[in-house]
Amino acid sequence: MSDDPDFHDGRNMFAQWVKRGLHARFGSVMHEQVPDTLLRLLDADGPEEGQAASSGHS
Repeated sequence: MSDDPDFHDGRNMFAQWVKRGLHARFGSVMHEQVPDTLLRLLDADGPEEGQAASSGHS
């Protein structure tokens, strides 16, 4: 059992139940490969310095 005092007095029991349910249903998603298009979006640089100021946004 957990050493967390909240777990022993029941406050964390619901969170543990939800966590186990989510892992049972969606755990396999964690092992799927991330699509290349999403990786490119995440790797894309944001606007260059000064670009936001010159576009009229304050």
